Amino acid sequence: MIHQRKTLHSAVFVTTVCAVLLIAGCGRRSSSNPTTPATTTPATTTPATTANSTAPTVTMPTTIAPATTASPTTTTQDPAKAKAEITANWERFFLPTTAIADRVALLENGPALQQALELRATDPLQAQASAVVKSVELTAPDQATVTYDVLLNGVVALPDSQGISVRRDGVWKVGAESFCALISLGATGPIPGCG
Repeated sequence: MIHQRKTLHSAVFVTTVCAVLLIAGCGRRSSSNPTTPATTTPATTTPATTANSTAPTVTMPTTIAPATTASPTTTTQDPAKAKAEITANWERFFLPTTAIADRVALLENGPALQQALELRATDPLQAQASAVVKSVELTAPDQATVTYDVLLNGVVALPDSQGISVRRDGVWKVGAESFCALISLGATGPIPGCG
């Protein structure tokens, strides 16, 4: 009877130690293959081999959880929300009534291109020009291709133009290269900030 009690206490002790080790092992794990699915070995009970023992031997389940990897520093945004923000910001940037300070905020490298924006504002065509976004294609978490029409007095002057929108500091902006390419169409000299 004492031997059976000792075996039972030993089995309970071993089970408790295994459970503690299993719980401790559920912390962070790293793996070279983060796509490996979790695998589990089911718990099994086998009878003890000792003739006087009535306590079963328990094999604890083992689980290998898939490793998690840190996401890049960019944040993800709902595609529909991103497209709506890109469209709104793009069209607002090209409105003749939008203040220079607001355009600077909606343009990649805006402060470096402020002088070009100020020069553009003095162009008589600027008062007539606007843009209507036709489509937005998200090409990366922080970049999109924008297809738009440039309008003069409400009439399409440059149909199906394409530009790049970039997300900087959480705001979708007109890409500097796209702005410089568009503004250079009618330029007769160098454009400040557009190298």
